[in-house]
Amino acid sequence: MAAPIVTIAVPSFNQGRFLEQALTSIFEQDLAVEVFVADGGSTDNSLDIIRRQSDRLTGWRSHIDQGQAAAINECIANGRAPYVCWLNSDDCLVNGGLQRLVNALELKPTAPAAYGKVWNYVEATNTRIPVWVERFSERRLALRCIVSQPGTLVRRSAWEAVGGLDERLRMAIDYDLWWPLYEGFAPLEFVD
Repeated sequence: MAAPIVTIAVPSFNQGRFLEQALTSIFEQDLAVEVFVADGGSTDNSLDIIRRQSDRLTGWRSHIDQGQAAAINECIANGRAPYVCWLNSDDCLVNGGLQRLVNALELKPTAPAAYGKVWNYVEATNTRIPVWVERFSERRLALRCIVSQPGTLVRRSAWEAVGGLDERLRMAIDYDLWWPLYEGFAPLEFVD
């Protein structure tokens, strides 16, 4: 088996209705990945899905934890791949998207992370709407979050240098990460 290129953390809590699709979108990427699921002690069908997928997972656990940021940090710390990301259990990766982000980082060795376009699924109307993302700009990032986490890949070396996610935060954990990555390294690389 090929050495993993990307470590993917999947934090989840009572998201069984989405989890299977999220995991499937990861395993359909044509890329060597290591996937860790950190379940926060779900009481729905999440554990059935995790157990069914366990032979494809590098690791998983299910217990009450210290929140999403801590769960993601735990998963990333357990991995060894040179690139890292997290996919919330109600998100999915676009086919081939992960490889495009890896390619972008390979071509831009100074960039701490690469990100692309993301769509939100609106269950009520069965439609997808684009999330606001744009080319990196310090000024624009100061006004709003122009980087969308489900479409972002980070170099492990940069992740470790900034200490991962701030576990004290419950909201905007991704927005809080973009700043030290930019300030400590370089602008994040936008992939259209």
